Amino acid sequence: MVCAPWCPLHSMCVNATACSCLPGFSVSSSGGTITDPSDTCDDINECGPPWPVFCGTLASCQNTEGSYYCMCSPGYRLVSGAMNFSHETENTCQDVNECTSGKTPCHKSTHCLNTQGSYVCCCHGGWKPVPGAPNGPNNTICEDVDECTSREHQCDNSTFCINSPGSYLCHCLPGLVPKPGFPPKHRTTQCEVISFPTWTLPPGIKSQSLSNFSKEVQDLSRGFSPFFAEDTIKYVIKALDELLEVPGDLEALALPDRHRVATYLLLYLEEILRTLATAIHEPSFTYRSRWGTEVSLNRSQEQGNGTIILGQRHTWMQLNWAEAVGVREPGPTLAGLFSSRNMQKLLANASLKLDPEKKVQLENTHGVPVSGGQPRLLSTVNTVFLSNKNTEKLGSSVNFLFSHLSVTPGPRQQVLCVFWEHGQNGSGHWSTKGCRMVGTGGTSTSCLCMHLSSFAVLMAQYDVQVRALRRDFVQ
Repeated sequence: MVCAPWCPLHSMCVNATACSCLPGFSVSSSGGTITDPSDTCDDINECGPPWPVFCGTLASCQNTEGSYYCMCSPGYRLVSGAMNFSHETENTCQDVNECTSGKTPCHKSTHCLNTQGSYVCCCHGGWKPVPGAPNGPNNTICEDVDECTSREHQCDNSTFCINSPGSYLCHCLPGLVPKPGFPPKHRTTQCEVISFPTWTLPPGIKSQSLSNFSKEVQDLSRGFSPFFAEDTIKYVIKALDELLEVPGDLEALALPDRHRVATYLLLYLEEILRTLATAIHEPSFTYRSRWGTEVSLNRSQEQGNGTIILGQRHTWMQLNWAEAVGVREPGPTLAGLFSSRNMQKLLANASLKLDPEKKVQLENTHGVPVSGGQPRLLSTVNTVFLSNKNTEKLGSSVNFLFSHLSVTPGPRQQVLCVFWEHGQNGSGHWSTKGCRMVGTGGTSTSCLCMHLSSFAVLMAQYDVQVRALRRDFVQ
């Protein structure tokens, strides 16, 4: 077949006098066959009128030279992952979640919110768009809102506002502590004045020395300011030292009354030291009086974790921070240790009560019946005070190391780890319940205890005298 040599671009030869446009092209003049060499084949826009191709929803038609293709609208893609398709029956376009695509389309100061076919970059709560920075839906940049200076916070009048990135915290005003039931450093925190513990004289006890001590404590309570909590602790210890250094008429009291006074003093010391410690803003505090009485404490603004170690000249203690955290107790977590050698004067000739397990152990060791005798106090008297007021049974043990007078136990002598256990009427005695000696040698003894009673904890080492076969010996 002879073809026309003048067939235009995008056409094919029909015969020697005519040409035909290729699919996707049409002749520029009317008619479908080209017979005039001046005619051309122009692209057909399948995506335009009069009969545009329909690609289906969420898609659009894209014209090409001599053809077309369908593609998903921006923000959508085919399930197969292909870039385009040819017919609406092949349309599987679905929304692209730009926020989970792994490409992090938003600035790090914002968070991505997916929308149908797109996404929006939003400021987090407590943040706002940076003035002058891009603030479009997809290029927003944010900065922290200072709720404290802008007075957008909701802190109670008993607290002051501290700004934090994207938020704020309400801290108690100096001298105040969180009210019961209100967590510290929270948006809902409410605070109150620290209540200075009152001293109560043991019923039926008449003592001028105790009356003088009571007056000194009352004077401290009247002039108390939380700003001077550390000084107040020193004054309380000074008043106690002066009471015990020269006991005066306390020594004339009957033993049960003297021991009842000791119980009341130890209960009060635990309460007042715990209370005053909450007002101290430093993470730790240590004080040693000229009479050798010592107090040391550590505190954490958070609940605390790990192990806390408190060391003094006479005593060393190690416990888990979790044991110090009080259940629903407001304020910081604290652990403290108080040691007094002068307390020995009130506790002289106190009786000892062996727990059944210890009693059986001693009887098996010595082959004779034993009972609690009059112990000899070797160490200082020690009291532990924690945020936690319910420590009758701990989840983990507390380790103690006590320095004391040099002692070499005889064949029927034993160093014991004990605590002061008080009765319902305020009387008390030494007890080995819940504590055991780990090791002893010369001038130190280590103990392990599974409780820190709520009123006080006294850990000491004693020679225990028992009677057997008409002879006195120390167990």
